[in-house]
Amino acid sequence: MNQKTIFQRVLTEYKKAWETRDPDLAIRLFTPTTTYQEDPFDTRPMRGLREIRAYWAEVPKFQKNISFTYGPIFQLGRSKVWGAEWSARYTKVKTGEKVKLKGVLFCELRGERIQRFWEYWHIRGGKPSFRAKTSKSTSLQRSKSAFATQRNPRTL
Repeated sequence: MNQKTIFQRVLTEYKKAWETRDPDLAIRLFTPTTTYQEDPFDTRPMRGLREIRAYWAEVPKFQKNISFTYGPIFQLGRSKVWGAEWSARYTKVKTGEKVKLKGVLFCELRGERIQRFWEYWHIRGGKPSFRAKTSKSTSLQRSKSAFATQRNPRTL
């Protein structure tokens, strides 16, 4: 199977995991040693399946009626890095507030799973549901800047 087809499959499963609020489905998309950078200002990406699952387990507590779409997808040069524009909508569980997000995500693939994930997005309709809460987690704040420890996508 070619890399584009693998990435499209990963995005389809990512969509399903988010919309169904299923952290177990989400972590099946990642390698055991993956990094996940949800916020470019976090001092450290989430690392490993345990941290990523803990992050995804927060979704059902804060988000419902989730809709996620993506496209177009693209490859960064001849690298193993793929990306996609995306948009999402959800309702905040506690307040009923409607939220819209639009962004771009990047994935470095290893085989049929994600080795490295990072994204940039904008929000309309309020503050993120739980980004600040997960960013302050002590397990997510243990090291220096994520960008100092990751490879530059242009050199892959």
